[in-house]
Amino acid sequence: MELTLKEQIICHINYRSVFNAPVQRDALISWLFHDKNPDEIALFNTQVNELIAEKLIVESDGYFTAYSKQQVIANQPKKKALTLALIQKGHGFIRYFSKLPFIRFVGVSGSVAAENPTTNSAAHVDLDLFVICSKKSLWVIFFFERIYTNIVRFVQGENFLCFNYVTDVSFLEVYNQNFFTATEIINIKTLVDKGIYDEFLLKNSWIQKYYSIKLKKAEPNRSVIKKSNFLMNWINYSFYMIFCILRGLKQLNLKYAFEFTSEFDPTQKCNLNRISSPNGGYQEKVKERFAVLMKQNFKDFYSLQTLDYLFPKKSSFDFSTEKNSHDLEMAENFEKYA
Repeated sequence: MELTLKEQIICHINYRSVFNAPVQRDALISWLFHDKNPDEIALFNTQVNELIAEKLIVESDGYFTAYSKQQVIANQPKKKALTLALIQKGHGFIRYFSKLPFIRFVGVSGSVAAENPTTNSAAHVDLDLFVICSKKSLWVIFFFERIYTNIVRFVQGENFLCFNYVTDVSFLEVYNQNFFTATEIINIKTLVDKGIYDEFLLKNSWIQKYYSIKLKKAEPNRSVIKKSNFLMNWINYSFYMIFCILRGLKQLNLKYAFEFTSEFDPTQKCNLNRISSPNGGYQEKVKERFAVLMKQNFKDFYSLQTLDYLFPKKSSFDFSTEKNSHDLEMAENFEKYA
């Protein structure tokens, strides 16, 4: 299935409406056309003007949004200023953290990366970090992160830094391949890159299904500094086991304490080579909200085929299973966006 240009424009605008955010004109053009051909831009302007004339969308201050969501544009300057302030606030930690020899990439992800900072259940905004590390070093790094986080929480009472997605260089491909995760990747704001991000994008070339971007050929053999040795492997796996056991004790459920395994399990938050949101994260709730808003604001463009194209069923997981019950907060916390 391929979406028409007008359908793509609507899908991008409607998707941001899920999070009460507008779409910047320049960003939307870059997502649709990587060459920015004058003929393509002219067609884009024609399609946009038609949608505006039909009172389906509005444009103001270089932003688009659904006709019924005009207020979100007025809120954007404050959100942009807060985004810059949060990144600056985390600059000190990130500067020293990135000096660890295992760190290959650090970027900002989540709502802050989308310039749409959103408060969590504790009424403050997290700075979500996307981290790529060297092979067999993830849990060594997480050990240092836990020490730092607990010290900060003890001294300041809270910690606004959140390791949202951490993976090592041997596991770069994103498991959940859909419009939601493609957008998360596109939104990432790079802070530190030691020659691995282009390789990460190449491993996830499937995002070109939703975003028109040019992929650069990564230089060979830059993703691994050296082969991990037996001692490093043992230390990394030991820290992983210890974390799982302590997590199980904290949850008062020993079932979670023995979730450690060398095999990747997409329904599990903590894996040996990756820490990420299980079950597709907010994917299912985003899909539901996207469908509701499409019916409200763009009913003539809504179809189950479009929904399945953007959010393929094969990428979804079952939230109802007993094994995943402790991750139901992913669905419950999503309500803050609506």
